[in-house]
Amino acid sequence: MNLEHPAADDAGAAASASAGADSTRRESVGRAEAGQAGGPGEYQARADGLLAELVDGLGPEDATLALAVLLNRAGTRLYNLTRGEASARKAQPDWPAWAQLQNASRTLVLQASTCRDLATRLAGRRQ
Repeated sequence: MNLEHPAADDAGAAASASAGADSTRRESVGRAEAGQAGGPGEYQARADGLLAELVDGLGPEDATLALAVLLNRAGTRLYNLTRGEASARKAQPDWPAWAQLQNASRTLVLQASTCRDLATRLAGRRQ
């Protein structure tokens, strides 16, 4: 995936795509506020819209820091949720899946903390 800015001759296409993304983002956020859940594709689209909202207009260092902080916070929430569910579901058939997800999310939190610390260091260098 290429995240570079489009070439000058593609500016019209980029503006049109951005307008479409804004519309999709508003629709997804509206459904989320109404309490409507969706499948994995719906969550992906909502997450992409929220991520774009978070980093649009930021320079590389600020975007990196914002994404690293978000990754760390999301990983922490995932770990806390899975830890609670794994504890509550011991001796139940679905316990192994919850325990595996808890272990994976713990690793994610550790890696995300490193990303956050490195992004903070990069952002601090330019100030």
